[in-house]
Amino acid sequence: MITIFDGIARMTKEQLCYEVALLEQVTVSGYARTAAGMAKRTSVRLANRVTKLITKKQFSEPEAPTLAGQIAVSQESLMLKDVEELKRLLKGNLCKRLESLGEKNASAMTEERLSVLLIAKAGEAVTDVPDAVMTLRKAELIADKNKRLKPEDFEDTLLPGKLDREVLAHAVATAVRAYDEKLAPTLSSLPDYRAGEALLRYLDEEERLQTLLAEHAEWKNEQTSLTNAAQMCEDKMRTQESEKRSLKEKEDALLAKEGSPAEKDTYESMLAETRTLMEDCARKQEEFEKEYQAKKEELQRLEQKNTEGEQELKALLSSRTERLNEKWKEAYPRCEFRDGVAGTAAREFCYDELIAMEEALAELCLAENAENLDEPVTEKKEYCSCTFYAQTGYAGRIAYRVQDEKILILQVQKSRSKKKEGI
Repeated sequence: MITIFDGIARMTKEQLCYEVALLEQVTVSGYARTAAGMAKRTSVRLANRVTKLITKKQFSEPEAPTLAGQIAVSQESLMLKDVEELKRLLKGNLCKRLESLGEKNASAMTEERLSVLLIAKAGEAVTDVPDAVMTLRKAELIADKNKRLKPEDFEDTLLPGKLDREVLAHAVATAVRAYDEKLAPTLSSLPDYRAGEALLRYLDEEERLQTLLAEHAEWKNEQTSLTNAAQMCEDKMRTQESEKRSLKEKEDALLAKEGSPAEKDTYESMLAETRTLMEDCARKQEEFEKEYQAKKEELQRLEQKNTEGEQELKALLSSRTERLNEKWKEAYPRCEFRDGVAGTAAREFCYDELIAMEEALAELCLAENAENLDEPVTEKKEYCSCTFYAQTGYAGRIAYRVQDEKILILQVQKSRSKKKEGI
């Protein structure tokens, strides 16, 4: 995979000197030294105004260093070094900045991994760059949108972490411009890229899929509602049946005691009440049974009505899934896709989201070691993951594992809500 070090390799000696000087001088302490010098010079001027009223002797004003001046002096000194030494100095300074942002042992990392992390941290400094964008696309966006070029451009970012990210954004942008070629895979190279009539036909298919999915979701809701209603009726039927059995047992017990003349009136009254309750139970049970049968019949009609749409949806998803599997197998020979991955993409991703995912897959295949694109680092290391960002505003995630020089794609997911750019 192309890294920012490929861009650094194409920098002129003057560019290398400037970048090294900028990284060495544009620090919080560097700005503090400049501010202190300016304050000292202001104090001397004030003292001279006061002493001028008393004596002709004046204090000599100290020369206040500017950051641009310090960088110019540093550049002049660095021009005495050879190009390879300047590249090593630049890489070393980039590692120091990365370590100051919490990345450990940056100097021991491969250039590919180092480049991924530098681009990630630099992207945090540019508000118009979504954090979920893949590495090479993010580097291009940083080069396009980074506005801080001169030492004075950093004066409003003097918080240590913020300043480090801003300086890295400048270094990444400079490296990308020096490379002067396309970094990210071109959209036309992606297996599902379409234009013109082909795109219109695909979008029509996509619209039909969304209609079928919406109808399927509505049908599932109605099915669940009717099933629950039928189950409630069935439960009420059982309750009435149980209550009716209890009343029948009570009736039998009353009939067994009916022979006692002294309690005849009482027993007759209780027997009449029990039989009335039994009739009421039977009536309710019959009502619940009728309602239950009505719900079951309605459910059957709904299922029959939905059969045609379900068959069309199944056929369309199957066709899209098969098409993706065939295209991906040819386009990404380094990847092996777990069952269900293509099906998820076929069902859940619209065209722009699918293209963004395929661009992410292409970057994984371009990497010397796809594990280097695991950002942020997955703690358990059972799998790696990378994110991608679509024009629709939704982000996605690919979970993968590198095994025997193959990239096993375990799962793809789409965010539940739109992501704000730069977040």
